[in-house]
Amino acid sequence: MEWHRKWCQPVAVFVRSGQENFIAGSYMGLVEAIRTDISVPLIDSDTDEESWRKRGQRSLEWTGTFVEQCLKVHPESGKLKGASVLGPIRRTDAGGRLKDALQDSLRRLQ
Repeated sequence: MEWHRKWCQPVAVFVRSGQENFIAGSYMGLVEAIRTDISVPLIDSDTDEESWRKRGQRSLEWTGTFVEQCLKVHPESGKLKGASVLGPIRRTDAGGRLKDALQDSLRRLQ
């Protein structure tokens, strides 16, 4: 069950008509349709000063999982052959208070 929840954890994107939620598979499908030369996985960055500890940590975990899943889908796609993925390096929006955020982002991208 935990694996399923991690795999399906969406990242919200706010568009003109409201909020759209993307899971890694649907986001990479969009990237395939556009056929970009380079793509950047979405990040969950909606953290504020009041919720930095619990929500900030969750944001880092969700972003890391989303990026990992995008990196799994990318090489399996014939349409994205030759395309690159630019990995996001996260630090919290709440003043960088989670000291391990940068190291965790770098570790997950290795």
